[in-house]
Amino acid sequence: MKRLWKILNERYGIYTMEQLKEEMAKTELDIGIFTMPFTTNNSTENN
Repeated sequence: MKRLWKILNERYGIYTMEQLKEEMAKTELDIGIFTMPFTTNNSTENN
C-alpha cells in the first residue's frame, strides 16, 4: 500500500484519499472491453 501511495504522490500529485476520489470521478471508465462477447475460432483448417 505504501508503494501505491508513493506512485500516486510522485507521478500524479495525489496525496489524500479525497484527491484520489476526485481524480477517479473525472476519469471515464470504458467497460466495453468487459461486456463484449468473446468469440473463438474453432476451425480445423488452421491447425
